[in-house]
Amino acid sequence: MTSCDRQGSQFCLVACSIIRNILRFSEGTRDAIQEIESCWLEELRKLNHKQLTAKDEPYKKALELEKKRHCDEYLLRDLAARAFLPGYGFPTDVVTLNTYNIEDFKHKRERKSSREDSVFNNKELPSRGLNIAIREYAPGSQVVIDGRVYRSAGVSLQWHASGQVNEAQKFDIAWRCSHCGAAGVKENAYTNSAELTCTHCASHIPFSEQRKVLRPGGFVTDFYESTSNDISSQKFIRVERPRIQVAGSNIALPDPSCGFVRFGHGGSVFHHSSGEHEKGYAVCMICGRAESMLASGDIPKTLLPDQSHRPVGGITGSHKEHDCPGSSVQTSIFLGYQIHTDVLEVFLRSPLTGHWLGASTKEQAIAMTLAVAMRDVIADQLGIATTEMGFGFRLDKDLESGQARSVIQLFDEVSGGAGFVLSGLEDLSSLLEKARAKLECPVSCENVCSHCLAGQDSRVEREELDRRMTLKWIQQSGLIEHLKLPGDLSRVPGARYCSVGPLRYLNAAINKIDRSVGGNSITVLLQGEADDWEIDHPEFRERLLTWQLADKLPVRIALPAGVALSSELKNSLSVLAHLGVTVLEVIRGVLPDGLFLATQITSGDICKSLLCNDPAPVMPGAQWLEGNGSAVWVSTQQLPGLEGKAIDTSGWRRQEQDARVIQVTTELNGPVRDLGKRLQALIGKQAPEVAELLANDRAVSLSYSDRYLKSPWSLMLLSGFLDIFKNPELKNLSIQTLAASPGQMSSLTSHDWLDAADQEAVLSLWLGSQFSLEPKIDIKEHARDLQHSREISVIWASGKRCKIFLDQGMGYWRGRMPQRDQMGFDFYSDCKGQAMQMLAKYKDASMVSGGEWPTCISVLVG
Repeated sequence: MTSCDRQGSQFCLVACSIIRNILRFSEGTRDAIQEIESCWLEELRKLNHKQLTAKDEPYKKALELEKKRHCDEYLLRDLAARAFLPGYGFPTDVVTLNTYNIEDFKHKRERKSSREDSVFNNKELPSRGLNIAIREYAPGSQVVIDGRVYRSAGVSLQWHASGQVNEAQKFDIAWRCSHCGAAGVKENAYTNSAELTCTHCASHIPFSEQRKVLRPGGFVTDFYESTSNDISSQKFIRVERPRIQVAGSNIALPDPSCGFVRFGHGGSVFHHSSGEHEKGYAVCMICGRAESMLASGDIPKTLLPDQSHRPVGGITGSHKEHDCPGSSVQTSIFLGYQIHTDVLEVFLRSPLTGHWLGASTKEQAIAMTLAVAMRDVIADQLGIATTEMGFGFRLDKDLESGQARSVIQLFDEVSGGAGFVLSGLEDLSSLLEKARAKLECPVSCENVCSHCLAGQDSRVEREELDRRMTLKWIQQSGLIEHLKLPGDLSRVPGARYCSVGPLRYLNAAINKIDRSVGGNSITVLLQGEADDWEIDHPEFRERLLTWQLADKLPVRIALPAGVALSSELKNSLSVLAHLGVTVLEVIRGVLPDGLFLATQITSGDICKSLLCNDPAPVMPGAQWLEGNGSAVWVSTQQLPGLEGKAIDTSGWRRQEQDARVIQVTTELNGPVRDLGKRLQALIGKQAPEVAELLANDRAVSLSYSDRYLKSPWSLMLLSGFLDIFKNPELKNLSIQTLAASPGQMSSLTSHDWLDAADQEAVLSLWLGSQFSLEPKIDIKEHARDLQHSREISVIWASGKRCKIFLDQGMGYWRGRMPQRDQMGFDFYSDCKGQAMQMLAKYKDASMVSGGEWPTCISVLVG
């Protein structure tokens, strides 16, 4: 079967299903596996580089072991851990406690046969999911199995099914930011230990907030240590609260004064054990014996580096003699592992006082109690066990007010997520109201009991909860009473609070459209001052064209009646119309005062409207359809559809006289460093008059205007486009663009600079070094101060002039790197450091077209 036959079969298989766009589905899968591959290769590259440059022999040996572990990891386990393969129903993180000891050995040697009900014959190795085992089987804890008490004596260093007892181990770094409260895990401790910074606020992570983490392959008891049946003094290692983090959408509660929620599919949950005194463990890397570090931080006497100890490890590797060298003991090791899953965070504050749920001990107990109650409500609604979801809280700081707060956290226990906690987004108001009802115990217990919060999960009984104090806080804060839509939104007929966010709502609504009926469309209403519309913004444009061309859903752009449009706006709208988008003028539509209609999805007789009480997220541009923590979104099916008159935009397309239009799809794809060569070849074929100037004339002055020249990626692309004009006679280079917006989270090469000062400095430094001159950089503050078009203007030594118009600018192309981590960018380094990062990426970066639609390059020689 050919690839075309296979693709046709795939289309038939998924026709009329929510994955009917099989091409996009396949491309998404391909991109995901390529990102994982790139990440793995980048780690290998780092390890090889550091191994070659290392001079210290012990450090070099550590890198060698880290590389071995990196290369020998099981593929399926790694893909499941990275949430590429499904985790639900596939137990990928189950470990055992090896309880085989001298008593079992003697019993088998002395008795060839025994009763069938003998515990020695029917006993199997106890197993737990790693998140539970890491606290129940932690070294030093005692476990009761079949009436016998075992003591966990160490960790298994065997992570291959047929591997050695002491295989190479992988160490990661768990960190926490003391400034904002964010946390994370950085893989490969020896490779990535230098200059850790917070991914949220970019603050430096001090060494005191870093933990070297070992993921145990299992746990072992001491082969020569006898068991007992005395459970009167059973020892447990303190349970650590998991560190939970998610970078996702912020959606305001129905009344923004009550707080907001944050959620996402790519959240991380770090389960860990810090030992008896929270100082970590001393672990022998030969046999696996482990003991908690002392309260003083000193090494336990049994594992001192100048003394030998008796090895552990079950049948293999255990000896009666103390012959395992203490020199192999590593100290201050924390046991843990991280999963990626669905996470929901709830940030609550009192609408009466404006104070967040704070960080005091009492308020932490309130956050934990509410987390348990909310989890139980979701479990009841879905009909699942409460243990399918985890709960917790973290301390956070509101960077605007500086107030510390406790954040309620829920997560799916399974790696990759199962959608359980995110189902709570469907009706957040109801979720919080039912959680309050959960706190009303039917038997009026003192704190928690099996009738209220401790019915199905024994872990709840160990947490510091306070049901009565939580009820008191809810009552005094006025939270529940304010969980209603504000006045303007409440007057919208059939309004329902949209807690899943605008994009998630639209994607779900589009997937539910009945393709068998006619009249399907999505209407985007443009509002506000026309001069502030950024119709050419890459994300706005890409979203519309994805709906139109990839989802096959007709897109309509609705303009307010009588709006005055500049020639540039008309040209931008005509480009979209050329690609199939309909432009119409609204002649009838009921819009409530003070509200802003973002979109309407029409299918047959059904019209789904999405509205907001904030004009910023409905304005075409960087914030379009973005949750900002203060905007409240509602949906309704009771508003009439907008009626409009289609506008003929054929006369709006700006066609310079004698201009040549070059339609580009994949012609310029390839390494960025060779962009000039590919562009010159394209011009030679499509615009011979410009090719003649390049061959026989010299450019003496260049200028470029683009509102969206705000990222290192767009700057690297621009230098590739301008490279064809480089020559010794080039004396002037000027750039006009808009200032980068402050406050955004930037961590990739394609992200915007954090502020205009860095943007201007890097633009000047990069272009100056590339063209050996001092460029003139003009940064505008407001969009209305800069033309919409992306235009390269060239003055030649002969006096001739030419203009090159890029209808989508640099935003049409996406970046690709050999390794995924190479797309990362440190925006907090100085300007020279940023330029050096760009130079390194420029050598390896490739550009690919960003959609299924073309871009046009118009060339005019005057």
